[in-house]
Amino acid sequence: MLATPPDFDVLIVGAGISGIGMAAHMESKAPHHTYAILDRRDNLGGTWDLFRYPGIRSDSDMHT
Repeated sequence: MLATPPDFDVLIVGAGISGIGMAAHMESKAPHHTYAILDRRDNLGGTWDLFRYPGIRSDSDMHT
């Protein structure tokens, strides 16, 4: 454990499509703010990483 916990302006919970989208938004709209993404899994992607859907496209309206 760290002696002093890190300090972030924004904490993003979940590394699924919404969390990744929020991180991209932070990079483009608020580049001087710090953020961290927390997820219980080691991999990014949420449902799209956990389950495999061969040949299926995302129905998300986000530009991924």
